[in-house]
Amino acid sequence: MIENLIYLSPLLTLLFGILGMLFFNKEQVNNSRCFRLARLVLLVSFFLVIVFYNKALLPMITQGSQFTLLFECLLYLCAFVVLYLSKKWFMSMNEPGNIFCCGIFTAVLCGCLLIESHNLLLTVVMCILFMLNNYVLLVNFRKNKEYVLSLKTYLSIMLMCWMVLAGALSVLYYYQIDFAYDMLRVDIDISQDNPLVYTAMAGVIVGFVFLLGLAPLHFGFTEALSETILPVITYFILVPVVACVGSFIQLNLYVLPPLHDKLIFFYESVALLSVGIGAIGACSARNIRKIFAYGAVNHLGLLMLVLYHFTMKTVDSSFVYLFVYLLAMGGICTALFGLKIKGEYLEMLNEFCGAAYKRPYVAAMLTVFIFSLLGVPPFLGFLGTFSVLSRLAVYNLYELVYVLIMMFVLAYAYIQVIRTFYFEESKAVFDRADKGIYTAMLFNAVLMLVIMVNPEYLVEDFVLMIETVFE
Repeated sequence: MIENLIYLSPLLTLLFGILGMLFFNKEQVNNSRCFRLARLVLLVSFFLVIVFYNKALLPMITQGSQFTLLFECLLYLCAFVVLYLSKKWFMSMNEPGNIFCCGIFTAVLCGCLLIESHNLLLTVVMCILFMLNNYVLLVNFRKNKEYVLSLKTYLSIMLMCWMVLAGALSVLYYYQIDFAYDMLRVDIDISQDNPLVYTAMAGVIVGFVFLLGLAPLHFGFTEALSETILPVITYFILVPVVACVGSFIQLNLYVLPPLHDKLIFFYESVALLSVGIGAIGACSARNIRKIFAYGAVNHLGLLMLVLYHFTMKTVDSSFVYLFVYLLAMGGICTALFGLKIKGEYLEMLNEFCGAAYKRPYVAAMLTVFIFSLLGVPPFLGFLGTFSVLSRLAVYNLYELVYVLIMMFVLAYAYIQVIRTFYFEESKAVFDRADKGIYTAMLFNAVLMLVIMVNPEYLVEDFVLMIETVFE
């Protein structure tokens, strides 16, 4: 009993953190102390996760390994980045940040259980809680309190996903299929010719499609992000992605191999649709946050396009691409935190006209991060993009041609951002960026440079850790 409580200490730390933030709300503690405590709670929980990485948080329904540790480390690092950047926003806007910190703690808690889950019921419950937590953040932190259309869209899609997930569990329960991953795979292997079982497992995957913001369920993701504050956008682009990709890989490797041939068309359709809609949507947007939201749909669709083959090489390639995506998107969000006028953070593309002349360092770093997202050599993004494209060349040349075309379409949207920064004239006076923003961008750039100079160490380490899930 005591041993199990010790292994649960990372989650218990996060739960105490949530309760502490709610208490601070009652006591109206200032943001500086609130975010300082939030980072401390995350740090303690992170340390405990590393110490007990190979122990089950919840015996019988979770498992810990080097693979789960890899994704949990990324999850915590993304949460640290979001908290570090968000403190600047909440303090400058004089808004209480305790509810936001609660949302981050809840997301990390759900994410850890998702990544370590080896029981389908736990996986579905954590997906539902993740969706609910995301919706709470959107409700509490939308820019215009009277604007509810995007929230209604997100809520409608979320409720539809809940019904699909509940229906999937009901079908599996009706056929007396065990929810534990090991037994679930055996039962699915026996029942793979049953169309209802196949449909039920496809329904479970719908929850991941929605959480990742993939097409055709991307509308709630892209529309909601255009109407919320910058810290919530940064959270959506980074945190749920890590948790969902880690859990999705394990679900497909441990449970779904008997249905892989039947699910390929579903995965491929979602991936190709996301790549196309993400690129075209980014070109049509004039809100810079919406541009990068659609860009995220494109990049995650490309990741899915390689990942769905689920061989060790494709999982490795997709993980390298995911890591580069997190670095580049994190850098872009950091740059957006460094650009504001009269205390207001900017969102429309035309508001950034001439920013390169007023804030050259921020604009230069934003350009570097954009080129990394596009995979332009010699930037770090080329490592991830080349890894993914090389796998596509092996599996399907037609998909490779389609992806290349969509990459050029997306590049047009990103180049418009760069053109606005460098070649549009503006008389606006940008506020001085906080030193922490420059520090974060410099750290990000140095990390990307180190990896770019020694990419073999990054890839080799990833391969060694990913091999554990194939053993």
